[in-house]
Amino acid sequence: MLNHIENIGTLFREINRILKPRGVFVFDDINPDSTYFKQNSENELGKAFNHGKRVFYNHSIDDYVHVLHRADFQIDEVMFPRFDSRVRKSLTKETYRRNKGHTLGIIVRAVKQKVP
Repeated sequence: MLNHIENIGTLFREINRILKPRGVFVFDDINPDSTYFKQNSENELGKAFNHGKRVFYNHSIDDYVHVLHRADFQIDEVMFPRFDSRVRKSLTKETYRRNKGHTLGIIVRAVKQKVP
């Protein structure tokens, strides 16, 4: 859902506020390494987007790193899932063919820093 939030800094600071010291924040986001991405079925967000509404915000890996650090998180682990057989059924054949092996998204594990 992070790609539907314009200002992730506000969200990350609030998550940090409610976590206990050394609490863990894990999130994932679609951050495709592609120029062609189409799902097999269109949902309501896709329909709104196709009618010109702003429903997606692209956050780069740099955005996540900087915003997490500014919100007093330490990044513990980052993974980059790829377009592979696990996502094949949810995408059009053309999307899968064009992107097989490319990066699909990002998974981040961050830990709240102790209060000084």
